Amino acid sequence: MDPTVQVELVKQLGGLLQTAIVIAVAYVFLVRFRAELGGFVSRLSQLTLKTPAGEISATAVAEAGALLSVAQTSKEDGVAATSEEKSAAVAAVGETVKAAAAVSDRLKSRTLLWVDDNPKNNRFEIQTLEKLGIRVDTALSTKDGLQKLLLGHYDVAVTDLTRGSDTKAGLKFIEEARAAQPALKIVVYSSRRGEPQYESALRLGAVGATFLPTKLVNLVVEALA
Repeated sequence: MDPTVQVELVKQLGGLLQTAIVIAVAYVFLVRFRAELGGFVSRLSQLTLKTPAGEISATAVAEAGALLSVAQTSKEDGVAATSEEKSAAVAAVGETVKAAAAVSDRLKSRTLLWVDDNPKNNRFEIQTLEKLGIRVDTALSTKDGLQKLLLGHYDVAVTDLTRGSDTKAGLKFIEEARAAQPALKIVVYSSRRGEPQYESALRLGAVGATFLPTKLVNLVVEALA
């Protein structure tokens, strides 16, 4: 990452997240010298930050921010081409994680079903949500996703739009999932190529649609908070 972007990240996170980032950097250093520093590392992992919603692990917040930064960078796809846009993207990461940490008590143990035939493409986004306390299960197809909805309870679902050659797979999932569970909140997360279908997804009942990792996290948190 560009050094100027790193500086901007620390500046924008501020307060809660800035403290967590410092702790995370210290944590990496301490792990490197674990033998020399004995039990101090294990005590660090127990450190918590107080938020209006309660307490959340400082390292969890820092790790969520780092993972979301990686996701944002890997999904830029030309979105953040200029230095100003890169700074804005970094600021968005800080604000997103800060907002999620502020409602952390409402995210703990909530459940999310992620339907995508290539879940490894979303591994950083999934890990970000897990660091924030959300349990994430994955499904590789509409059929698999609907089966999991029948067998378990999910507070929110995330779906892509195209699976294999089926460009309407995500829309079909939204329609069938909403028919089975009308109260289920569904977020569409796709590449920018899926934008033309966003309006159709919203008409079918999706609560939001995006190709940006930060916006995805915001939509999921809003759906759960």
